Amino acid sequence: MHFPSVQRSLFALLCLAAAPFASASFIVDPTGGSNITFSSSDDAQVTRNLGGTFSLYGSPVTSLQISTNGLISNAADIATRFLDSDLHDLGVQTGANVIAPFYDDLILGAGSTVSDKSVANTYYALTYQGIFGIGDQTAGRTSDFQVVLFMADTVIGGFQFRARDIAFSYGTLNSQVRSNTFTVGVANSITRSGTPASVDGQLTNFSTLPTGSQFLLYRPFAEGFSDYVDSIQSLDSTVPEPATVVLAGLGIALFAFLKRR
Repeated sequence: MHFPSVQRSLFALLCLAAAPFASASFIVDPTGGSNITFSSSDDAQVTRNLGGTFSLYGSPVTSLQISTNGLISNAADIATRFLDSDLHDLGVQTGANVIAPFYDDLILGAGSTVSDKSVANTYYALTYQGIFGIGDQTAGRTSDFQVVLFMADTVIGGFQFRARDIAFSYGTLNSQVRSNTFTVGVANSITRSGTPASVDGQLTNFSTLPTGSQFLLYRPFAEGFSDYVDSIQSLDSTVPEPATVVLAGLGIALFAFLKRR
C-alpha cells in the first residue's frame, strides 16, 4: 500500500505510540543517559551535577558524590566506604547526608555500567547495571538498581511523585554480598530511614526489596520536616504517560483519515 507523506508520518507516530516509555524494571528508562567514568573499577567516586536543586534532608544540593559501592552523598570522601555499615554508622562516619539504594563492597566488571539521566529542575536518575560483588565476578552474578531524586512534582507510570521524594527501583539482584549483608535507605548523622524490612537498612535477603513495577519510596514526613518515611509503592502500568496518550490519538486520527480515503 502506498501512503502519501502525511499518512506515512502519522503511521510512524502510531508505531511510536506503541513503544514503551519506561523500563520494565526502573522508574526512569536509563536509555539515552550519560555513562559515568570512574578512575577505578573499585572504591572510586565522581561528582555529578543534578541538573537542578534537590532538597536533601532540608538542605539544597545541586551536585552529589557518586561511588562505585552504591553510595551517594554530599560528603567529600565516600570512596573508602565499603565495609559493612548500617545507616546510622554511615551517617555518623561521613557526617553528611547519605543515600544508599544498594550499599555494599561492589566492583565494576565486564558489562557493568553506571549512568545518569536528568530533566532540568524535575528529576535526576542514577542507574547501576551489571554490578558485581567484590568476591565474585562470574558472568551473571550481578545486580541492577536505580535511584531517582525528584526536584518537582512529576507523574511517571501513573504515580504522582512529589518534590523532595527519593525512589529506589531494582532489576536483577544476583551479586555476591559481602559478609552476608547490604544496606538500603537514607540517613544523616542524626536520623535514618531504612526499609519496611529493616529500620537500620541492613538486609540479608534480596527478596525483601521490591522488583518489577514496585519501588521503595522515601518521602519527607511533612512540610518543614527533614525526616523521611519509607514505603513500598507501585507504578500503575494501566495509566498511560501523557506522550503515549497524544501519540495514540494521532494513530486514531490516521485510521479515521484512511477510512475516509
